[in-house]
Amino acid sequence: MPHHNHEGEKANVEDEPLQNGNHQHEPSNQKFLSIMDHLKMRVQRNKLAKLNSPDSPDDASSVNINGYTSSKSNKSEGQESTRSERKQIGNSVRFHRSSASLSILDEMTTNKDSIDNDHEKNDKIAKGLHNSILANGNKKVHRPENGLELRANSNFQIRDEDFHTIFGNVSSKEQLIVAYPCAWQKEISTHGRAFLSTNYLSFYACFLQSEESVQIPYKDITSVTREESAVIIPNAIKLRTKNDDEYLFACYVPREKIFANIFRMWQNALLDRPLDFHQLRAIIVVDRRSPSESNIDSEEDINTVNSDDYIHKRFPMTQNNDLDPTNSLTLNKPIEDDNENATVDFQSDIHANQALILKIKCVNDAIDEIGFTRYHLKLFFLNGFGYAVDSLLLLLNSLTQPQITLQYQPIITTAQTISVGIGLLVGALFWGIGADLIGRRYAFNITLLLCAIFAIATGAAPNFISVCILISLMAFSGGGNLILDTAVYLEFLPGKYQWSLTFMAAWWGIGQMVASLVAWPFMAMYSCSNKHDCTNTNNSGWRYTFYTLGGFVFILSILRIVVIRMKESPKWLLSQNKDAEVVRIIHEIAQEAGKQSSLTLQQLESFGSVRKTSDIKQYQPMIVIRNIRGLFPNRRMAYSTFLNMSSWALIGLAYPLYNVFLPYYLRSRGAIVGDDSIYTTYRNYAITNVCTIFGPVVAGVLVENHYLGRRYTMSIGALLTMAFLFAYTTVRTAAQNLTFACMISFCLNIYYGTLYAYTPEVLPSEHRGTGNAIIVACNRIMGIVAAVVGMYADLSSNVPIYVCAAAFGGLAFISFLFPFEPRGSTSG
Repeated sequence: MPHHNHEGEKANVEDEPLQNGNHQHEPSNQKFLSIMDHLKMRVQRNKLAKLNSPDSPDDASSVNINGYTSSKSNKSEGQESTRSERKQIGNSVRFHRSSASLSILDEMTTNKDSIDNDHEKNDKIAKGLHNSILANGNKKVHRPENGLELRANSNFQIRDEDFHTIFGNVSSKEQLIVAYPCAWQKEISTHGRAFLSTNYLSFYACFLQSEESVQIPYKDITSVTREESAVIIPNAIKLRTKNDDEYLFACYVPREKIFANIFRMWQNALLDRPLDFHQLRAIIVVDRRSPSESNIDSEEDINTVNSDDYIHKRFPMTQNNDLDPTNSLTLNKPIEDDNENATVDFQSDIHANQALILKIKCVNDAIDEIGFTRYHLKLFFLNGFGYAVDSLLLLLNSLTQPQITLQYQPIITTAQTISVGIGLLVGALFWGIGADLIGRRYAFNITLLLCAIFAIATGAAPNFISVCILISLMAFSGGGNLILDTAVYLEFLPGKYQWSLTFMAAWWGIGQMVASLVAWPFMAMYSCSNKHDCTNTNNSGWRYTFYTLGGFVFILSILRIVVIRMKESPKWLLSQNKDAEVVRIIHEIAQEAGKQSSLTLQQLESFGSVRKTSDIKQYQPMIVIRNIRGLFPNRRMAYSTFLNMSSWALIGLAYPLYNVFLPYYLRSRGAIVGDDSIYTTYRNYAITNVCTIFGPVVAGVLVENHYLGRRYTMSIGALLTMAFLFAYTTVRTAAQNLTFACMISFCLNIYYGTLYAYTPEVLPSEHRGTGNAIIVACNRIMGIVAAVVGMYADLSSNVPIYVCAAAFGGLAFISFLFPFEPRGSTSG
C-alpha cells in the first residue's frame, strides 16, 4: 500500500549516529572509527546547508529541500513549528558534528598512538560528542569564525541524505540507488524528485513550504507503462498498484533510462533472492558509462573517490558470490500489464546484459596493457586484403561492363551491375548476421577463397546470363568482407590505435589501383570498338582481367590461412560465455609479443554469466531479431543507428553513380576535349584510382585531431567532394578532366574511409556483425537503385554528377548530427 507523507516524522537525532553504523556488537575502537566516518560525511554536508555563507539565513527552516526560500505557509502553525524545529535541530547537529569532528581529528593527529590503544578513551570521546550534540541541538547556528573551507559533496551523497531526511519513516537500512528530477502528473503537476531505493519508489516535492510526497513499495506495483504527458509528449511513466491506484510521472531526462531502472527495481523486489545495493548500483553506473547513454542524463553520478568511499562505508559489501546480476533479473512471476507496447522483456533487452559490458571493459584493459604487437600488424595487412578485394570487386564490374555489354548487347544494359548489387546485398546480410551466430573466424577464412573461385569462373562464362549469375555469386562471397574485416580488426585493437582502422581504408584504394592497373593493358589491347564486330576473339580483354584478378585474390586467400592463424574475436567469445578461451587468446597474443597479461579467468567470472545467443534454441530467427533489437536499445543509440543507415544509403547511391560509371564520364569528357580512346580512358582511370589511396591516409591523421575527430573529418571530406563534383561539370581540357577526377577520388575517400571505421566503432560488440550487415545492406540496396538510375539517365550529361554532389552535401550535414565521437575512447 502506498504511504502518503505530507507532514513527515520528527527526526530521531538521538539514535542517528549509532543506527547508521549498526555498531552494537563492534569493538570499541571500530565503533569510534565508524562514528568518525559518519562525522566526516556530515562535515561535507555542512557546505550544502550553507552554514559557511555570511548571508545565509539564521532560521534554517526558511530553506527547503529544493533550495527555495519560503515566503508563505500553507500549513497549520503547529505543523510549521514542528518542521522548523526539526530543521533547526538538523542544521545545528550538522554544525556541532563538524566542529567536534575537527577537534577529534586534531587530537587523533597529535595523539594517534594513545588513541588507537586506549579503547576506553575512544568510547568517552564518542559518548561526549554524542551528548554535546544533544545538549546544543536547539541552539542557534552561527558561521564558524575560522571560515572553514569544506569540499562539495557528490550528487549521490546529497540525494542519499535528502532521502533519509525527508522520509524519516523508512528503515535506516533502506538504501537509495538513484534519484531523478520529475513531475507528478495530477490535476496540477507537482515538480520534484523521484527517489529509487531498494524497496520503494518515493516522490517528494516542496514549493513555498507546500509539500507533496508519496512512497510506493515495489511489491505493490502491478504494471509499469510508457505514457504521454500533455497528450502528445512521450516522456511519462505510469505505475499501477494492487489497489488500482495510478501514478503518472513526467520525466525531465530521457525516459527510457528511468523506465528501464524502475522496471529493474520492481522486478528485483519480486525475487526470492534480490540483488543487494552494490549490484543494483553497479548496473545503474554501467548504464551511465555505456557509449549508448548520455553522460548528463541524471543525477546518479559517482564521479569522485570521495563518493565511492562514502558508499562503501555506508553500505558495506555483502558476500553473495553465487548470485548472478544478469540472470537474477529473470522474472519470477508474470507481468500484469495491459499495454503491450510497455512491457520490457529483460531476456532480450540489452540493458539487462551488464555482465558483458563489464567483461568487455576488462578485456579492453588487457588489450591496452599488451599494446600494438606483430599480431596486430599482421591483422592490419590481412584484413586490409578484404578491403582491397571488396573495392576490387566493384571496380572489376565497372571496368569490364562496357565491353561485356558491347559484346552481348543485353536488353537491360545495367543487368551486370544489378547482379553485383544483389550479390553484395545478400552476402552482407548472410555473412554479417552469421558472424554474430557462428563467430568471425570461419567467415573470415572462407570469403576470399570463394571470391577467387567465382571470379575465375566468370572469366570463362559462355554467355551474358552466366556472366550475371557467376558475378553475382562472386559478389555474394565478398559481400561480407567489409563487415568482417572492420569488426575483427577493431575487436583486437588497443584503444590508443583505433585511428588505424580509418587508415586501413587505404587498402580500398590499393584494391582499386591494382584492378585498374591490371585492366588498363588488357582492356586497351584486347577490346573491340563496335558492336557489329565484337566476339570472344577480338574482345577477350575483360576475360583476361577476370582471370588475373581472380588469381590475385586466390593468392590473398591462401596468405590469410598460411601467414596468420586467425584467432576468434575475444569479444564475440565473451558474448558466448567462453571466458576461458578469451583468457587463452589474450595470453597467447601477449606471449607472442614477449609480454605478459594480467587478465585472469577469475576476473571475468566475477562479473557473472552473459546471456548468449545460443541460449535461444527454440527458434533461430529469434536470435536475429534479438540482435537487431540490440541496435536500438534507447533513443540515442537508435538515433545513431538510423543516421548510420542513412549515411550508408546515401553513399550507396552517390558512390556507384560516380565511380561505377566513371569510365563513361571520362570517355564522354574525353570526347569533349578531343581524346576519348580506350587507352586514354583506362590510363586516366588507373591514375584516378591511385589517388584514392591517400584519402584514408589523410583521414587517419585528421580523426585524431582534438577539434575534428571522426564526425568533422567526414564533414570535411563530404563537403570537398561536393565542391569538386560541381567543378567537374565545368571540364574544358584534358588536364582538367584528369585533375578533377583525381581530386574527387581523393576527397571522397577521406569521407568513405572515416565512415568505414566510424560505423563499427559505435555499434555494440555483441551485435556488431548484425549491425554492420544491416547498415551495409542499405548501401547495397541503393547501389542497385543507382544501377537502375544509370540505365535511364544520360551518362554523358551532368545530371548524375549533380545528383552525386547533392548526396554528398546531405552526407556532410548528417555527419554533424552523429551523437557519438569515438576519438579518445576504446570501442566495446
